[in-house]
Amino acid sequence: MANTVEDEVEYEVLDLGEAADLDPATYKVFLSDGDAAAGAVSSWPVAEAIKSKLTGNDEILDLHRRYGVPDVYTACHAGNLGASTMPAEGDRALCVYAAALEAGMRFPLHGFYIKVLRHYRLAPSQLAPNSWTYMAAFVRLCEDAGVEPLVSVFRHFFTISAHRDKESLTPLGWHHFQPFPDHRRRRLFTGNLNSKFGWKSRFFFLRSSPEMSWKCPVKWGKPRRADVRTQQLTDDAIGKLLLQAGTTGIDLKDFLSRRKFPIGDPVQLPTAVKTEAGAGRKRKSPEGPATNPLAAQPGFTAPATATPPRFAVGPTIAAAATPPGFQPKMSTPPGFSPTLPSFDAAGTMRPGLHLDHQGTSVAHGRDEPSLPLGMWASDALQVWEAMTARDNENTQLKAMLRASKDEVAKLKDMVIRLDKERAFLMERLGAARTKISKLEEEHATGIARLKDAKDKEVRDAKLEAKKNVVLSLFPHLNPVLLELPNLD
Repeated sequence: MANTVEDEVEYEVLDLGEAADLDPATYKVFLSDGDAAAGAVSSWPVAEAIKSKLTGNDEILDLHRRYGVPDVYTACHAGNLGASTMPAEGDRALCVYAAALEAGMRFPLHGFYIKVLRHYRLAPSQLAPNSWTYMAAFVRLCEDAGVEPLVSVFRHFFTISAHRDKESLTPLGWHHFQPFPDHRRRRLFTGNLNSKFGWKSRFFFLRSSPEMSWKCPVKWGKPRRADVRTQQLTDDAIGKLLLQAGTTGIDLKDFLSRRKFPIGDPVQLPTAVKTEAGAGRKRKSPEGPATNPLAAQPGFTAPATATPPRFAVGPTIAAAATPPGFQPKMSTPPGFSPTLPSFDAAGTMRPGLHLDHQGTSVAHGRDEPSLPLGMWASDALQVWEAMTARDNENTQLKAMLRASKDEVAKLKDMVIRLDKERAFLMERLGAARTKISKLEEEHATGIARLKDAKDKEVRDAKLEAKKNVVLSLFPHLNPVLLELPNLD
């Protein structure tokens, strides 16, 4: 258990895998027995008391753009609401921490994230920011290993802990994932993640469009006892992941620095197009004028702008906003008419295809019709949407190609630089070898000179010894007679 003080909330963490084996009075505080009602907790007073410091629309919009949140999600500040505030019935608001986006949370949520949240019955705002980093790394490592990211395999490598008040020992609602300790289970990743101080007081809300719903829990809850118990698996995916991790594990920060954070499938709003006889008659919405779902909740503060920030992400069909080139009150793509037929050279009518005054297809600028024979204007919208999607895909591919070319150019520059460095080092190596050869020659010469001097010294010593022996035997002998000519 670790003690932490953050956002003026002093708490400690409890491994829920260990808590599941405690007595019922203890584990029921943090876990449910499995029924649906027990999983949802209506009150989290500590979390509700923390108000967001993200009060400016510009700051929230900057987060919206910086982390690529699709424009189908409307961003607004929290006002006086807490992160755990229950959404009103029918409200599509979801609390998001700024630190979670920084740590790897992306929208749309990746399918694996949704499965993890549904497994533990937790809302995204109940996860501490670093949990998103671990989940992102797990998804990318599964891709490298060629296996599907499964919740069961994730649970084999990561444990879930709950935050609880240090004094009262009551749960605070937040949870986080962390690798099992080395002595309990082999780890996939190495390195520690720094805590993001103050993250609990920097949050805002995202609202999905009416045609969409969040696939993960929105209300704060608590996991089931059976879903946190330690499990033993012999899955083939575990072996493949351990093979990728190696014996020492993978450095987590370095691993993610070379990869993009996972993201879910692109969100596409359904488009309903219908040509009515009374085209001039506006249809009233059965729901009345659009209202802010959070406005009914106590403490809500509306943004300074009249409309929450939202941007179009594609052609939407509406009375006040039609795609470029569309005629008002007509459900046809640019350059097509539902009433005017055209004729080919033989005089055969081609229904629904309208050519401009130059006889060229408006949609493509070719001398041939852009639609097959017999296609009416009511079908043309689908073709136009398909063409738009294809153009968008081509634009993305071109951008990827440009990025790849830039990367190739950088690599070529790096190769040139490395070649120059190699040539410089080889030149220095050659000079060093020449100097070593010269030093070896000088060393050999010096050794020979010393050897000659030593030999001469030995010879002189021997002669002197012989001379002394003779003089000792014949003391009256003249020493000069014993001097021998130098034979060197």
